[in-house]
Amino acid sequence: MDPAVSDDVSTVAKIIGTFQTSDEEEIKEKRFLALKRNAEVLRRMAEDDDRIKNARKKLFEQTTLASESLGMAETRLELLWDHMKLMTKAHNKLDLVWRDHMNEFDTSVTKAVSIFSKFHGEVEKVGAAMKKVAAAVKKEAAAVKKEAAAEEKEAAADEAEQREA
Repeated sequence: MDPAVSDDVSTVAKIIGTFQTSDEEEIKEKRFLALKRNAEVLRRMAEDDDRIKNARKKLFEQTTLASESLGMAETRLELLWDHMKLMTKAHNKLDLVWRDHMNEFDTSVTKAVSIFSKFHGEVEKVGAAMKKVAAAVKKEAAAVKKEAAAEEKEAAADEAEQREA
């Protein structure tokens, strides 16, 4: 074989070897980046889980407080009812003016109903907050799934390129 041809063949072999090496390095780098992205997605999912747990805990606490407040308002209404009964007995025994007692009772009942309405409003606020958190959780889960699907497609595309190479 002619030495000039031998040198050309050797040069071509070196060039092909260089391309193969750079392709392998590029594939390794892409794999490393894909693994890094997957780790980041998993970390974000764990953070999302923690946020969801904290939100659920806070909502549970708010619901418990609202429930206790409603219970206290109901107790106050029962006490006011008992008070009305006692006032009625006192009126009958002492022959007091019924109108004064009823005005006092009406004022007390109005206050109790106002308190009860306020706590009922708080319960509705807690329910609305729970719905917002649930919607946010669904939205975040959908985003995570979408991101994971995109990464899977990218990984599949990388593998397909690797097979073709």
